[in-house]
Amino acid sequence: MERYRINAFVARAMGISRRKADVLLKKRTRDFCINGRLFDGNLGLKVTGDDVVEFQGRRLRLPSPVYVILNKPRGYVSSMSDPHADRLVIDLLPQRLRRLKPVGRLDKETRGLLLFTDNSRIIHQLLHPKKAVEKEYLVTVHGRLTPLELDPVVNGMDMDDYRSLPAWARIERVSIEESVVRLIMIEGKKHQIRDMFAKIGHPVKDLVRIGFGPLRLGRLKEGSWRYLTDAEIKRLSRIAPVMR
Repeated sequence: MERYRINAFVARAMGISRRKADVLLKKRTRDFCINGRLFDGNLGLKVTGDDVVEFQGRRLRLPSPVYVILNKPRGYVSSMSDPHADRLVIDLLPQRLRRLKPVGRLDKETRGLLLFTDNSRIIHQLLHPKKAVEKEYLVTVHGRLTPLELDPVVNGMDMDDYRSLPAWARIERVSIEESVVRLIMIEGKKHQIRDMFAKIGHPVKDLVRIGFGPLRLGRLKEGSWRYLTDAEIKRLSRIAPVMR
């Protein structure tokens, strides 16, 4: 179970900044009780959601985690802050949701599904290699791609400093100018998909993530966001049962 510094717990439970929580904990120390005992002023104390933290006799409870899907447009950087970026994905969310963190990244030119949450435990769970969470993409590449050319992507291929894991791939459409591939993989190294297709002689024209674990982008408009449904959160919980 996730542990929080007491100021972080109070800040989240009371909807205030950590700085204000520090001031409150220092100036009104005796108004706080931890598991039935008066708070001793130790700002390094760590608590969990199961600890009983009270302020003036009222129990403080952490709000339920928030989960949001964003359909990221091309040209946005998947970062909370970047002095060199003109546009950040976090700017596409309303102010009240800009405390949420993206689960993983999509490179600047990649579009599609990006999950945001304030549940740091599930971020760790979803990104952990042992979970092998699948990501699904539609990859549009230059030229007429054949199944034989696609074999290295499916079977794994030697890259500059690693060997890619096997993936599932199917050619959806083919023309003289371009081909569209549906790709499902569990890896997510920086620029990996672009590098793989460039190596087989078919550079990527467009890349969009349409699935992440049990989540699907669906008909969400580019640049728009929505909250996860209860059913989607339940499906995520099967991957990360420690969700709170």
